[in-house]
Amino acid sequence: MTRKKSKERGTDMSLSLFTEEDMAGKIENVTVMTAPAPEAIVDAEHPKRDAESSPATPSPVAEEPLDDDRMIAEMAGVLRQLSRMDAGKVRQIALTATAACQKGVDLQGTYRIPAIGDETLNGYQMASWLYCSFMKGFPGMSDKLQLPYADCYRQAMVESGIA
Repeated sequence: MTRKKSKERGTDMSLSLFTEEDMAGKIENVTVMTAPAPEAIVDAEHPKRDAESSPATPSPVAEEPLDDDRMIAEMAGVLRQLSRMDAGKVRQIALTATAACQKGVDLQGTYRIPAIGDETLNGYQMASWLYCSFMKGFPGMSDKLQLPYADCYRQAMVESGIA
């Protein structure tokens, strides 16, 4: 962690999780671990922590079959929204979504990402926001994402008219 710089005082005493280089998209290594998602709604800014929760072992992202058409439609909508956002906002969404999905993405689950609004997202919407924002915010790290949505993403790019 690095200390936040303040123009007035030199160095702020609070810590920042990401450096300016990280937020500028110059991150070189990311490990995405997947595991079953929690059964409750996951709030990215206030994750649920209790005594019963324990570290999960990595497992496949989705146990049920992926509905490609649904994923492509969700991704196309997310890509249209991301095209109207600045790069900093896209990176913020990518990092927040990644933090919320550290234990994996349950396509049947529900999620909340405060960076995009107060609405509750279903699993397909969450996976779409996670994948698309990461690909847009950190394009040099696309090989590190390790999620099985590359084909859906390519088709969504064409469908959304962004490709």
